[in-house]
Amino acid sequence: MATVQAASFLHFVIVASLLASTHGAKPSRYSMPFNRTSFPKDFTFGSGTAAYQVRSRALRELHIVTNWFIPKSPKSEEDIKAAYRILDFLFGWWPSHFGYEDSNSYTLIVTKLCRFLNPLTYGDYPESMKSIVGHRLPKFTKEQSAMVKGSIDFLGVNYYTTNYATNNEAPNKVNFSYSGDSQTILSTSKGGHPISTPGMYDLMLSIRDKYKNPPIYITENGLADANNASLPVKEALKDGLRIRYLANHLQYLSKAIKEGVNVKGYYQWAFWDDFEWDAGYTVRFGLNYIDFKNNVKRYMKYSAYWFKMFLLH
Repeated sequence: MATVQAASFLHFVIVASLLASTHGAKPSRYSMPFNRTSFPKDFTFGSGTAAYQVRSRALRELHIVTNWFIPKSPKSEEDIKAAYRILDFLFGWWPSHFGYEDSNSYTLIVTKLCRFLNPLTYGDYPESMKSIVGHRLPKFTKEQSAMVKGSIDFLGVNYYTTNYATNNEAPNKVNFSYSGDSQTILSTSKGGHPISTPGMYDLMLSIRDKYKNPPIYITENGLADANNASLPVKEALKDGLRIRYLANHLQYLSKAIKEGVNVKGYYQWAFWDDFEWDAGYTVRFGLNYIDFKNNVKRYMKYSAYWFKMFLLH
């Protein structure tokens, strides 16, 4: 942990020096205290849609979109249970529309029943889901359970952030819904302070311990800026917060790998500013800035230079 904290401090110094630049100068070739050599030699790095090239080569893959969850009140047994419970409900339970039936020869019933990791590891739903949802939860036959158990080649994980989980004392017992079944209330801050936690590390260890340590690719991980139309391009390129975000997540990912998590690759989101399905052009995820007002001209943000130096050293 001391090593990780020291590396984080060094990255903070780098970020501070970048943000202090008054002339918008590009980052120089500074010495990287943490770089790709901290990862296994066969570890793959990429950005944006490059992750889909890896996915297309797999026979059977599960693509999961999830956050990490921590109890809002660490001493509350009910909040602790809520954090575990919401992970059971949301870990990979995403209405993915990738063509399982066509591309992977899955049957339609398997597509409908198996959208998260527990059935694909153990052939059944998490106990917390069965306990709460009861008869409303579709049942696996023995044949279906046997067919889906152990049926993925690797796990693709989209991870961005962590949420606080609070037990919901009064869930809706009349109008049942998927969002209410977990009996958990989620939030992103406590006392006005945003979450600061090694969620990537905790999530990776949870997959290792709970789901038999499958091969994992981080298919998306990144930070969005608001698309501020009044901000000059030169200022928009100084994305020090994104550098710190990526450095911290990669450090914790490296730590998880050293502790036995079977992570094979990392794909940052995104290579350049793009159209986001849930936010359109109101946010910017890219390492590269796109000037939508001037013939979509591209500029490397400071994070692009940082990531380049990370990969070269």
